[in-house]
Amino acid sequence: MNNSQSQQKVNPIVMNYSQLEKTLLPYCYGKRILIQAIKDIWASATPMPNSSSIRIIMPKHFYDFINIAVQENG
Repeated sequence: MNNSQSQQKVNPIVMNYSQLEKTLLPYCYGKRILIQAIKDIWASATPMPNSSSIRIIMPKHFYDFINIAVQENG
């Protein structure tokens, strides 16, 4: 990755829990630590002002999940 790619801005993602789970669950392979990571991402996400069922998820949370998934799944 070159310097310009690493500095690209990645916007937060707005989604509900079902969408988050649908996106990340295929990478869990039934491993509890990864399933718990999905719940942790949701718990740390910022609720939308007009809806508690939709949250703003920062890209860092996805990067952290990917790192854990790579460690767990090889």
